[in-house]
Amino acid sequence: MIDAVTIVPASVADVVIVEPYLAGTSTRFVNEALEDRPHRVLGLGVGRQELRRYGQIDEHLAGHGLDPHGLRERIAEDNQLDIELYRFAVDLRERRSATASL
Repeated sequence: MIDAVTIVPASVADVVIVEPYLAGTSTRFVNEALEDRPHRVLGLGVGRQELRRYGQIDEHLAGHGLDPHGLRERIAEDNQLDIELYRFAVDLRERRSATASL
């Protein structure tokens, strides 16, 4: 369960949840806690694929992308998408502005 009392005072609009179970399981609780402000939630956790031969816990975490390297990579991917969307929005705005001035 997510501690809404801890989350609500946060002014940060971006939240990353790393769950030891199915990815996205707890995102609903964070969304509810932050429903009064703009926010984004990235829920990372175990994927739907079943890993049968993963060895030790560190290998299991790496197999699901939940080790430090995997987490860093997945969070960076999410941020890269934001950068690309921002660039697209700026480009679109500039094109609309140029077209409107014709």
